[in-house]
Amino acid sequence: MSTRIPPFLAIEEEPLTDEQITAAVDEETAPWTVRDLDSAEWAMSKVADLDSQMAAIDDQHAAYLGRLDRWRDTATRDLIRRREWLAARLIEYAATLRDADPARHKSLSLPSGRVQSRQSSPAAIVVDHDAAAAWLSEVMPDVAEEAVTSRVSGREVRRVVQVQDADGELVAVTEDGEQIPGIDVADRGLSWSVTPG
Repeated sequence: MSTRIPPFLAIEEEPLTDEQITAAVDEETAPWTVRDLDSAEWAMSKVADLDSQMAAIDDQHAAYLGRLDRWRDTATRDLIRRREWLAARLIEYAATLRDADPARHKSLSLPSGRVQSRQSSPAAIVVDHDAAAAWLSEVMPDVAEEAVTSRVSGREVRRVVQVQDADGELVAVTEDGEQIPGIDVADRGLSWSVTPG
């Protein structure tokens, strides 16, 4: 329960109506001023009342947004499922073309859009920051100074790490072939995108 005094009780006669306040804000009339404690209390009560009205509008706005979000989720759920299904079929078809001739069919261009594929290179990723930091500090102190903070920067590590195939497994090594502790290799493989145009 609010303990503030409603504006109509703060002063015997309200000096301004809401319309007069709006006109004063828009500078259509002479400015009203606070002249004493009673008019100051009235103005403060009016400010609190306006804040309360704005809070009610904000609550209504949030409720409407929640309802709109739920409506959008419901209205688009089936559309998203159908789009994903169709995109998967397009990617399957484009993949068969790419498998048949990888140099020629990296993307499938159609009048209404494009299905693209992108082959990403394997990348070194830091999985054990402590082990990687210890190794970097010992073997490459100049890089360790740049790369080691509270976490080892993957970007800095990738500058000095090479990816090598060791018996069918991709590993992170130095230029001398030494395997690096705390660093794994993520084979990011082939990615596809379906973009209507």
